[in-house]
Amino acid sequence: MTSEVNEEPVARSAVGLLAVIGAGTAFGVLLLLVRVKWRPLLTLDLHTTEELNEEVSRHHALVLLLRAVTNLGGPLFVTALVTAAVVVLLWRRRFRAAAFLAVTGIGGLILSPVLKALVGRLRPVVEVPLQTASGNSFPSGHALGATIAYGSLLLVFLPLLPSRFRPYAIGLAVALVVAVAFTRVALGVHYVSDVVGGILLGAAWLGVVAWAFRDLGRFRPK
Repeated sequence: MTSEVNEEPVARSAVGLLAVIGAGTAFGVLLLLVRVKWRPLLTLDLHTTEELNEEVSRHHALVLLLRAVTNLGGPLFVTALVTAAVVVLLWRRRFRAAAFLAVTGIGGLILSPVLKALVGRLRPVVEVPLQTASGNSFPSGHALGATIAYGSLLLVFLPLLPSRFRPYAIGLAVALVVAVAFTRVALGVHYVSDVVGGILLGAAWLGVVAWAFRDLGRFRPK
């Protein structure tokens, strides 16, 4: 019985480590393909961005909705959201959980501009500009920020929810990340590979920090 109990956390840790390695490897491969301008990927990126821009630009209400949703992954919003959560955790004396959120958030703020500068990929040029954005294109800062912010909040607060609500919380976090990523392409400010790269990098970074804080699950209300 003792052996069975002890094996479960070890197995879960191994699965988590493999997931981190997988996300990091996938991001590395995607980064290489972007850097060498692999033609199939470049063709997919260009066609997807052009077709989405052509379709979305016809619908004013949809453009307004996409602009509202994209703000859910903006640096100001996710920083304010994570900061508020950190303040609550500090007030509740959950110092390790607060540190986890702070480290993941700060890391994301550093990773995005550094990698954009190193890769130097220009943003898409579309026929009907629907959103303005500064800086380079790869990886998407919004996709990266949303993945880190909602993923870290999920890891911290999921154990506090009743079991029946946890699948809904997971689904909501995933839906928010996917929605934000989609808006960046639909609004013509990123390619598909940019947002996929942002999600993969965010997942890898989140996994690395979570591995360092892997006893985070012990933070529960007294």
